[in-house]
Amino acid sequence: QDYNRFNTSPGVFNTNNGVGVSGGPTVNGVKNYLVSPDGVFCDPQLGCSDRLLAMDMVIAKSWQASQEFRITSNFSGRFNFSLGGNFMHYETAENYYVFINSLTAFAWAQGGNSGSGQTARPGWQPGVSDNSQCLGRYGGFNYRDPTDGGGTPNLNACTYIDPNPVTSLNNNGHNYFLSQNPYTLNSFAAFGESYFNILPDLKATLGLRYTEDRKHFTMINSELLAQGWGYPSSGVINQQWGQFSGRAGLNWTPELNFTDQTLVYGTYAHGYKAGGANPPGAVLLIYGGQGNNPNPIHPLSFKPEFIDSFELGTKNSLLDGGLTLNANVFYFNYQGYQISEIVDRSAINRNFNANVKGAEVEATWEPLPGLRFNMSGGYEDARVARGSKGIDLMDRTAGDPNYMVMKPFATQASNCIFPIDEIAWFIKRSGPTGGAQGNPAVLACGVAYVDGNDPMTGKPYKANPGGVDAFFQAPVDPDYPGFNPATVPNNGQGIYKDLGHHMLPNAPPFTFSAGAQYSMPITADWAGTLRGDFYWQDDSWARVFNTEYDRIRGYSNLNISLILTSQNGWQVMGFAKNVFNTTAITGAFLNSDDSGLTTNVFLTDPRLIGVRVTKNW
Repeated sequence: QDYNRFNTSPGVFNTNNGVGVSGGPTVNGVKNYLVSPDGVFCDPQLGCSDRLLAMDMVIAKSWQASQEFRITSNFSGRFNFSLGGNFMHYETAENYYVFINSLTAFAWAQGGNSGSGQTARPGWQPGVSDNSQCLGRYGGFNYRDPTDGGGTPNLNACTYIDPNPVTSLNNNGHNYFLSQNPYTLNSFAAFGESYFNILPDLKATLGLRYTEDRKHFTMINSELLAQGWGYPSSGVINQQWGQFSGRAGLNWTPELNFTDQTLVYGTYAHGYKAGGANPPGAVLLIYGGQGNNPNPIHPLSFKPEFIDSFELGTKNSLLDGGLTLNANVFYFNYQGYQISEIVDRSAINRNFNANVKGAEVEATWEPLPGLRFNMSGGYEDARVARGSKGIDLMDRTAGDPNYMVMKPFATQASNCIFPIDEIAWFIKRSGPTGGAQGNPAVLACGVAYVDGNDPMTGKPYKANPGGVDAFFQAPVDPDYPGFNPATVPNNGQGIYKDLGHHMLPNAPPFTFSAGAQYSMPITADWAGTLRGDFYWQDDSWARVFNTEYDRIRGYSNLNISLILTSQNGWQVMGFAKNVFNTTAITGAFLNSDDSGLTTNVFLTDPRLIGVRVTKNW
């Protein structure tokens, strides 16, 4: 997928822009520049370009084995039952990549930086040069302990570059973002239901299920631009849950004079969905000795999800089977509803309580032989429970005019917030040029909220500290009052927003679908059916914060098909999907603000016209 839907300007890789490597134009006849003289950089994954390129890709492999056994009674009396058990083993490994050619350029320049003690070396050559020259100084292709972060300058100043194209990656490169999420699930369950006819037209159902889920996660930190090679495991997480669930229901089948058959039902069910482990934080390049956050800390796991479901409905057949009419109302009470978001370049699941209520209706009508209509509609009010809260990465200050968002040093994750008074001191300290030299804002997020120190001094909070700062060794303004990071909400992450009564993501309030078809014999052996289907859904939300940015506009879709069916099992279908070639956003997810608040959107498929031939025996 294209990661940035915009065209950047050419020339970003020109050597006069500071990305060339010192040491002369050639070494042993090979150009010693990051790029060619015309400013083209050749990335092993994205190819050659004179501008910024970015792309993301996901590759997932999984397999499972499952088995279920059941025994069901068929007694002639009032009572019957069903008993069973099942087992499932599931393994999956998912790799999510983000490729940006400027990251590879930075990794290459870092490996040949004369300040790291390296001698001049050949320029980047796809498939040939992979920074292995400098890895040899540190024991060859060895893993680094991810808990040590990305290393420090002049200690292990080499970032391994994967020389392979996207079709054959070795998954050891640090020039791209790689999130690996392997896990294994073993699930066991035993269940049973009993059915009792209280009256000839009234049946009760009681069911109980016990489920045990065991999950094994291998934690593998992503290591974007971190020195070294490969991705070692930083540990494992083993989780286990054992939960009971079940349902109870009543079915009533009265004989009514205005229907052929009628069923009225009411059910209560208690359900369960296992929790899991969040991916570990990214290991990032360390800059200097203070204020670094090389391994952002997130909740290692998220809780199970529970639901109490109540439903009341009816199903009816009328007009000698020519009309069916079904309707129901429902209410769901969720405890720990799981919602995911991307924070610090990792996908994190969080738990919220939520309530959902709604109604559905569906009908089919066959007024004439061969002519059939169908319709369904739904209403759903799906909201987060009152009292819920969260930090909006698009608005960390929650509109509070006393705070501003700070972007940390470029290689670090997680933006933070500071009082505007403190930021005014940062600006005053930076001087008239606004440069970073001696400017505590460069490392302020880490110094304040990782180290717990005053970012102006690099030391624990002290009122009117004066003196010289611990990092840049520059004088502290004598009028500076001092700053205590402990006074900022949520350790600088941001200010909570009240999410109570907000709509749940991807839950449009109204949906509607309708279809019509007409079938008729064409020959003695063939019949033809012409069918059309229409679907519409209301506006919905991509995130639980329900800002205008999160709104997903409603859309509609029309499909048509012509089907020819023979008595000997052949069927030929000609179809057109998305007849009006509508392009609509069906879903979206927001990337974290430290990577620019980029957004991935999912779109309806374009118009598709085709023919399908099948044969049944």
